Amino acid sequence: LNGMAAGIIFIFSNTIMPSLATLDSDVGINIMNTINVIIVNPLFIIAFFGGLVSAYPARVMWKNPDLYSVPARYYSVASTLIFFFGEFMVTATQNVPRNNALLAVDPESDDGVSYWQINFLKGWVAWNTARGIFAAISAVL
Repeated sequence: LNGMAAGIIFIFSNTIMPSLATLDSDVGINIMNTINVIIVNPLFIIAFFGGLVSAYPARVMWKNPDLYSVPARYYSVASTLIFFFGEFMVTATQNVPRNNALLAVDPESDDGVSYWQINFLKGWVAWNTARGIFAAISAVL
């Protein structure tokens, strides 16, 4: 699931956001707002945050040191922590607040255009790329 999250994030940073950046700001804002509303569904939530389930096997491995090697235990904990802090927490503290703020802007106002160009096409994409890197690292571990 960590790899699925990394793939979803990658497609946004690599393709969707650069495509939206070529459109008039009001059109890009409206499309992104539509995506942000539609994407929050049970299947997406499982694919995007399902990697957090790794906390359970990591805990089991940590509590049973005689059954699992030291490297396996450290890798499982590292993968879980990297995904939690690098993907989940970045999403919750950086991307979702920007999504919510984008929903509130007037797409045709100067403030809306400025928010789109600075906080979204730059800030949101930068944080999105960061969380994608963390999700990919956690998938490899």
